[in-house]
Amino acid sequence: MSAAAIINECHQRGIRLFPQSDSKLIVQPASKLTDELRQAIRANKPGIMALLATCPQTTAEAIAQLQAAFGSGVFIVPAPGRVQ
Repeated sequence: MSAAAIINECHQRGIRLFPQSDSKLIVQPASKLTDELRQAIRANKPGIMALLATCPQTTAEAIAQLQAAFGSGVFIVPAPGRVQ
């Protein structure tokens, strides 16, 4: 399973992944992990960490990246229930 597939699987199961600066990966809630998914995360941790490092961590960071790419006229309308 690729790093992207693992991240997607975690998202589908309601599992959040939080990369830490000291190369730790926090998984919450860990109780939702299957043994297979836990093993896949361990086996692909470097790839998961690298992929997550490219993602904005907050809505503000995502907006800043969009505005840098497309100009300050970008307006973001959050989906209902998705406001951070």
